[in-house]
Amino acid sequence: MDKSTCLQGATRIMRDLADHINGVSERLAACVNYINDREVENHNNQQELLRELAELERR
Repeated sequence: MDKSTCLQGATRIMRDLADHINGVSERLAACVNYINDREVENHNNQQELLRELAELERR
């Protein structure tokens, strides 16, 4: 949900400025969460690659 909300924005109808501000806030929070999730995935992938490299060097 964070990825789609980040990329597409909130999917509710904006009736006034407060709704618009809430939608922007929701989208910003979704983008921050999505970026953090991607960073964790990238870190985990890097750690796995380093483990594999270390294993290859031991052979």
